Amino acid sequence: MKLKISRIDNVIAFSRCINLIVQYHTAPGDFVSVSSDKDGFDFPLERMDYSRRIYIKSSYFYLPFPRFYVIGHQTDKEMIFLLHNLTRVYPMMFNPWAKFLFVAPNFSPTFAKELFLNNIFNVALLNSRTGDIFSIFPFKEGIYHKPNLTIGKIGNCVESVEFSFHLFQQQLPTIWNTSVSSAMFRNSYLYASQSAEREYSGIEVAILKTFCDHSNFTIAMTMINSNTLQYFGNGHEYDILVGAYAAYNTYYSEITTSYLNFELKWFVPYPEKMPRWSYTFTVFRLEVWIGVIVGVLTLIFAFTMSKMNCENIFTQKFHRAVGIVCNVLFQGRTYKFRSYKYSKEILLFCTIFLSFMLNNLFLSRTTYLLNGINYKKGIESTEDIVANRLYIGVPSNGVKNVLKYIEGLEQYPKSLYLGCYSLEICEKLIMKYRKLALFYPVKEFRYLKRRSNFTKFRMFKELPHTYFSAHGVAYFKRGCALFPLFNKYVGYMIASGIVDSILKVYILSLEAEPELEDIEALTMEHMIAPLSLLGIGIFIGMIVFIWEKERG
Repeated sequence: MKLKISRIDNVIAFSRCINLIVQYHTAPGDFVSVSSDKDGFDFPLERMDYSRRIYIKSSYFYLPFPRFYVIGHQTDKEMIFLLHNLTRVYPMMFNPWAKFLFVAPNFSPTFAKELFLNNIFNVALLNSRTGDIFSIFPFKEGIYHKPNLTIGKIGNCVESVEFSFHLFQQQLPTIWNTSVSSAMFRNSYLYASQSAEREYSGIEVAILKTFCDHSNFTIAMTMINSNTLQYFGNGHEYDILVGAYAAYNTYYSEITTSYLNFELKWFVPYPEKMPRWSYTFTVFRLEVWIGVIVGVLTLIFAFTMSKMNCENIFTQKFHRAVGIVCNVLFQGRTYKFRSYKYSKEILLFCTIFLSFMLNNLFLSRTTYLLNGINYKKGIESTEDIVANRLYIGVPSNGVKNVLKYIEGLEQYPKSLYLGCYSLEICEKLIMKYRKLALFYPVKEFRYLKRRSNFTKFRMFKELPHTYFSAHGVAYFKRGCALFPLFNKYVGYMIASGIVDSILKVYILSLEAEPELEDIEALTMEHMIAPLSLLGIGIFIGMIVFIWEKERG
């Protein structure tokens, strides 16, 4: 079907305009992706120079990383739907740095907003009825957080095509007062052949790179050996340090990118001015609530037992199991818990002690492990962290509450990372703290979680080999797949070489051996600790029970 026109009389001139725009802004061998519906237009492929470019039509529209997109539909709503497929459903095949030529009868302000939200800035909008060509200059004023989404007319595609040579030249913004800022990516040596500078990088790297590009940053790659725990040797040369996890090709089950921040050094600081209870609740909020709930339930059960005898308990449906145990232990004899003036205080103390152990064990052991890795490198205080330009890792929901108690960090942005779960939140944190944040690829993790059901696993040895596919390795190395309850601690496992050792079976190039004390401590935290808590609870319960029995 040919292009639907009203005021355009010269279809040849119109086709020539499209051809010139595409040919001028592409190079020999570039992919040009073309999409149109039955009510849109028939792109004039017969007038193209096949020796210079490779054209992709409709059903193959999602092949990876074309240099130029030509999209023509009857309404911009259909093109918005197509953009959502490109950026969300097929993110690994989308090239955000490509140039886009949209052809439609009209374009609404909503369409301009969608382009901006999807980080698509190199655009030209061609009116299929009039031949007028428009563009969007969101950063015309040079302000990133106040984009100008006005659709401005540039010229007419039929009357003149000279203006098309100057399309796609956007004025990039800067979110700092300085004209140019620089950023440094950290990269693991394992996949050094693939870097964030290549356009075949993962979507998380692409998002951050796009943001840096449009924020007028200079990006530099630095290869760091993850096994030797090297630090930022040349961090002083950059204005900010960028941390990012790379993604992988979800659809072809193969790792396609580098793994940035694979060698994270985590350090959970313990600010002296911050109350211990506040620090515990901030960093270990989930564990605290678990302890409180367990403590309350234990307290209710203890006081219920102290006021009832086994015979009465046996007759009540709710306590039937407890009554059976009592009758078996005492051969059918009834026994009455006698109340005296210290019994409730003892039970209350035992409950508080059990809850305290549940919280404090995770706090002390984990903090010891996290700190110990850095202590071996001579890191003994917050000042040493600042001096060595180390990352400071805390759970993202506790970043603000913890960091405000640490002196000196507000004047030293190079040593700080902030956690965020979406590009929008990252941008808000960047604008507020003038620092670039760490992006967590939680969307892909949820996808894997639904397919593989990682939630039922707690220990490394319980993971079947089938899960160590490219998907499993990728998520495991990114610290997202194993411990839903303890995933905030995966950083020290990576830093100590434990992850490298486990993956050694699957990636032969890994040679790092974990330190025995780290493995023992890890086992203590994730396997022995729950058993120890159970043993402590049983021990305390037996002492109280025997004490009550002897006094009875």
